[in-house]
Amino acid sequence: MRFLAAYVRSLIRRQQPIMPSPGLLDMPAEMLGHILSQLDVRCDRKALYDICLCSRVLRSFARPILFRHFHFPNNGALDEAYKRDCMVRLVQFTRTCIRNPKLAAAVLEIDLDTGAATLSEVMPFMDAEDFEVFGWQSKCEDNQFFCLMVLLISHLSNLTTVIIASTEVHEPITSTALQKVTEDLKNAALPRKSPPIRNLELVTYFPTDGLFNVAQISIIIALPTLQTFAATCWQVWEGALTYPEIFCPPPASSNVTNLELHNCFMSAMQLQIFMKSFRCLRSFIYEVDGLDQFDNHATPEEIRLALESQARFLQYLDIDLDGCTYDGDLGDVTDEDGMFLADPDKYLGTGSLHRFESLKYPKMESGRLGDLSNLPPNIESIMLVDDCVYDTGFYEQLLGLKQALPALGEVTVCCDNEGAAGMSEFVAKAGGTREEIAEVATSCCYPNSIMCHSHVISVVTVTHSFITGSMTSSCPDSSKSGRHYGPRC
Repeated sequence: MRFLAAYVRSLIRRQQPIMPSPGLLDMPAEMLGHILSQLDVRCDRKALYDICLCSRVLRSFARPILFRHFHFPNNGALDEAYKRDCMVRLVQFTRTCIRNPKLAAAVLEIDLDTGAATLSEVMPFMDAEDFEVFGWQSKCEDNQFFCLMVLLISHLSNLTTVIIASTEVHEPITSTALQKVTEDLKNAALPRKSPPIRNLELVTYFPTDGLFNVAQISIIIALPTLQTFAATCWQVWEGALTYPEIFCPPPASSNVTNLELHNCFMSAMQLQIFMKSFRCLRSFIYEVDGLDQFDNHATPEEIRLALESQARFLQYLDIDLDGCTYDGDLGDVTDEDGMFLADPDKYLGTGSLHRFESLKYPKMESGRLGDLSNLPPNIESIMLVDDCVYDTGFYEQLLGLKQALPALGEVTVCCDNEGAAGMSEFVAKAGGTREEIAEVATSCCYPNSIMCHSHVISVVTVTHSFITGSMTSSCPDSSKSGRHYGPRC
């Protein structure tokens, strides 16, 4: 059944035109459709274009496959010509989906990340024909890109994955603006049935160019079928808490089970409100590279306290505060201008995780975790990642982990070259061979890593790629379509 897919790929490699075979066209429609469905639009787009050109019969099967995945050619360009090309393609795609419900029903994924900071200007790329299709759009002078997304997504009945580059919003979106959008949408005769969106990612590149507020977040995360929500580089507007209509998602209003926040800045109270809006969060990834953009960021302990509303459900936890220095971190070295020069001697920690009764796969910095006794007894696999695992006392704790954590099957530690001596000693105490000890002691790779297996007697040095593959196989919901969703190890 995959013969045609292989045949088409071979023709692409030889750069030969595709000609329809009489025997192929004589096949039953169901079989022909199944054969063409083996083609992947991401890899075989040229082949699908050629099939559309060579036969009307084949075109009827190939066109819906071409519409499965829509994306911009994300090359990071910011020039006007590239932006214009992206917006023209978006308008044409939206127009086609509105006019052809069958093709709209074939769309499964849309990736609208252009690599640009903002794409709010849609109107200049519409012609007279478009205004007939997007008639109501002319009334929405603000948030044009967001409104167009609502219009597009509402017509994609089988859409499951959405990646959106957030628009530039320098002023808080008030309830009046939201009401205006809602009224315009009512007049647009949109389909009433929502698409079964399961994965949604909001992408920006700088907090100052992204969302200064999350007015739409309450609406987005409440989508009934949404399972994974990921956001990059947005911050909650400081005055959000004084305006309930802007940032106040109702408790237990979201079915999202996998949440990823990358460089998303929130205070402790804002994070608590956000965490309580989820009914059953099973995977949480929280990564912040630095605190330069935000003065009131939640501390590690406040992050843990906010997560306690999900303590009964959370299975995978990844807290990465690499590069973040809090006022409470002790012993940090700065120059006369206050510039950060070296790691602190002691970090603000998360505190005990014993309330997280379902947690099985934590990934944290050892400095933020503190004593390993903070881990709950149900841990099956743990990864400790940072540059501050230097003292041998830390490895002494690792040797006793198996007794404290009976379900533990794997421990992975990553540190820089300064930790190699302590790692060598640990490998020796854990029963490692001479070759393993020598390999750890002489290794110059970053990160130097050790993996302790179920009985803590076999310790090996592994590469970072091996760690990634090993940990991913242990984590829930680690394989998703499109971009990466779920736990990143």
